[in-house]
Amino acid sequence: HFPTTMNRRKIDLRLKFAMEELLRTDKPISEISMECGYDSESKFREAFFKETNLAPNAWRKKFKL
Repeated sequence: HFPTTMNRRKIDLRLKFAMEELLRTDKPISEISMECGYDSESKFREAFFKETNLAPNAWRKKFKL
């Protein structure tokens, strides 16, 4: 009944939250990764890069006004 799996939905929600935090705050990546529920910053960076082809810092620099 759902277009995606629950795991995919969880990943999407975590990364959407992370992207919003990267744009609206100056919080360190480590803090954002913990707030998103990742066990480690490295796992967060890996997941973020897999979805965006950019590291979180690069994504922040590219899209933050």
